[in-house]
Amino acid sequence: MADREKKEGKLKSMLSSLLSSEKKPEKKEEENAVADSQTEPQQEGARPEGQAAGEGLAHPIMDSLRRDAAADEEGEQGEEQEPLSEEEDENRLLIAGNPLYELYMRRKGLEPVGDEKATFSLSLFIDDELAPTGEQRSWFGRLESEARALLRKTTRPETEEELTEEESLDATILTFITRDKMDAFVFAFPPTFYGREADEEYLREVLAEAGVLFGIDEQRVHSFGESPAYFRLYSVATGEQPVDGDNGEVVDHFNRETRIRLKVREDNTIDYKDLGWLQTVNEGEAICVLVPPTEAIPGHDVTGAEVKGKNGQKATAPMGQNTKMSEDGTTLLATIEGVVSFSNGRFRVDPILIIKGDVETETGNLDMIGDILIHGDIHEGFTVQASGNITVQGMIEGANVMAGGDIQVGRGMNGNSHGVLQAKGEVRSKFIENATVTAGEKVICDTIINSTVSSDVAIEVTTGRGAIIGGSITALERIEAKSIGNQSNRNIVITMGSTANLLRNKHELEQKRQVLEDEVEETEKNINFLDAGVNTTPELTQMSDDLKLKLSVQKMQLANTIRSLEAMNKKQVNNASCRLRTDVLYPPAQITIGDATKIIRDMSFNATVYYKKGEIEIANI
Repeated sequence: MADREKKEGKLKSMLSSLLSSEKKPEKKEEENAVADSQTEPQQEGARPEGQAAGEGLAHPIMDSLRRDAAADEEGEQGEEQEPLSEEEDENRLLIAGNPLYELYMRRKGLEPVGDEKATFSLSLFIDDELAPTGEQRSWFGRLESEARALLRKTTRPETEEELTEEESLDATILTFITRDKMDAFVFAFPPTFYGREADEEYLREVLAEAGVLFGIDEQRVHSFGESPAYFRLYSVATGEQPVDGDNGEVVDHFNRETRIRLKVREDNTIDYKDLGWLQTVNEGEAICVLVPPTEAIPGHDVTGAEVKGKNGQKATAPMGQNTKMSEDGTTLLATIEGVVSFSNGRFRVDPILIIKGDVETETGNLDMIGDILIHGDIHEGFTVQASGNITVQGMIEGANVMAGGDIQVGRGMNGNSHGVLQAKGEVRSKFIENATVTAGEKVICDTIINSTVSSDVAIEVTTGRGAIIGGSITALERIEAKSIGNQSNRNIVITMGSTANLLRNKHELEQKRQVLEDEVEETEKNINFLDAGVNTTPELTQMSDDLKLKLSVQKMQLANTIRSLEAMNKKQVNNASCRLRTDVLYPPAQITIGDATKIIRDMSFNATVYYKKGEIEIANI
């Protein structure tokens, strides 16, 4: 009985406050400073006595309205206002006619804002730890519908005597589950009069009814029960995300990049005997191993349902020529003894001829499809040819060596005035003396003496002694050396901007193009003559068809030749980009870049030679 009287007394006090809130104040006092922190929601009508509606309350909605009002006042004074961002604008709703806002203000015992253009931000109804998302914005339609229904159910008695316990409304808790069912939120409307508060037990009942069974944040649920977060979208459960499986991978036993990497010793020399670029493999030896993928670890959504992840994808075996997979499918094996290389996404094994001694009368000349490895020397007068790389760990004396790839000479090349090194790739040798060397790519060595050396890219003589003495040196782009020439005044001829090899190939292609153009023209004349004939026979028709097929092949060959010529023309470097750099340049020396030639008669130090406006210049840096 005492509790009943206590409740009725409290209820009458609330009603008095509620009724007084509907009386319009005669005079509005000056606004007090508003605190930034949010106050706890008040029971309906619990406004301090004598305070005007909305005055002095520290609540995000009222703070927002005051800030908007202040901004409007500043705008009227002519100050430019910063426009809202697209996201901020999307999160704002008009106050006028919004049932959620109206219910909030009624439960607070506050006067509604009269300005029809006033707005409020949805973020004010969302927990501070959350940022409004598109999916959360869509939930506000349901919140507004529920608020509208609660407004219809709420009666506002004229006198204290009309108040009955039956007119009370319990707190309302709505549950929201994201589309992927990985998060659950609640939004609670406060009770009226004798209604039940949103305690922990009530919250758990609502969650169970909504099917939220997994990932419940016990601490947040308990905290909500102790101090219900009314008018706030509140996170209460989070699912467990699945863990995707790892993709399979390939573990290599051989390097995929097999270009030579020069290692300079402390004395500024290079060990040309062992540059580590030739990778030999035995038959049946493993080239790489495939690590299998792993399976995904499933997760669970807030309803307890399993959420599957993605299993890892199987690695593709990089299987190329002369390789095979092991029976268990985990290892790539070599099917022959040879050299391992990697190109176009695959490992391959090319045949290799290994000469454990010298190339001399016992071995004879060598001609190999693949690579050749020679542990010893190549003697005077012998010829070694290979479609791939040639590695000579010893020395070459007066021999002819031709490679479709790179040439590597460990101890150096003495051509004895007739020896030749010719490579489509790079040439690397300890020294080059009295020899003719042609390379499609770089030439790199410690010393060049009395030799004719040509590179379609660059010549680098910067390690060891780093000297170029006598002979003819030609490079398409660049020449670098510690010293060029010597004190004995031995003449040297240097050419940049074009090479004999490039010019020769270009000339051959131009001749081939002319021949093909003549053949195409002749074939077209014959076809036109046959097709224009009055008396057509099956034999003449067949002849015309054969010529048309021939013409198609000729045109294809001509197109390929023209493309090759265009590529070669692009390869020719602009003369202005050619550079010769050396620490010491001795006279006499003849330097030609493009159409300009200069005779060097004086010694230069730290010299850079280049082409400028039709002349050759020397800068001493």
